[in-house]
Amino acid sequence: MNKFIIFAVFFLEIVCNINYEFDIYNKNIEILEEKVMFKSQEIPEDIYEKMLGKSIPLENKDDVDITMLSYLQVSYFGFDNKTHVGEIIVNAKLADEVLEIFKELYEIKYPIEKIKLIDEYNADDELSMSDNNTSCFCYRVILGTNRISNHSKRYSDRYKSII
Repeated sequence: MNKFIIFAVFFLEIVCNINYEFDIYNKNIEILEEKVMFKSQEIPEDIYEKMLGKSIPLENKDDVDITMLSYLQVSYFGFDNKTHVGEIIVNAKLADEVLEIFKELYEIKYPIEKIKLIDEYNADDELSMSDNNTSCFCYRVILGTNRISNHSKRYSDRYKSII
């Protein structure tokens, strides 16, 4: 068997967290579904770079303490009846609770269309919402005001009592 094909199959499984079916006779790889994942970590450098100039405006980057944020990768049940893995940035103190919520939603197969970082939409909340995207952190002001939105803070005001 071709060593490249073996490498590609292992790459899909280990690095990309993708479940696959390999047809040894036709050398075809069919992706069945992504593996289930509920993971929390500090903001990786490549994600932070993606956020700069978008969900973290360059002029406000010193106002955002990324150690207070967590990068989550969560499985969700899509509108297409398949498992997907999405990315979301949340307050680090709420990360475990948010993971539990997404686990419960996944277990009951509650459909979510997409979970992408707001940066995929240039931090434009209107674009994200019109695409039915689920996101959380985005440093921005409330439209028509100079006040920072709750999405810009490490947590919404309603969570202050549990932190």
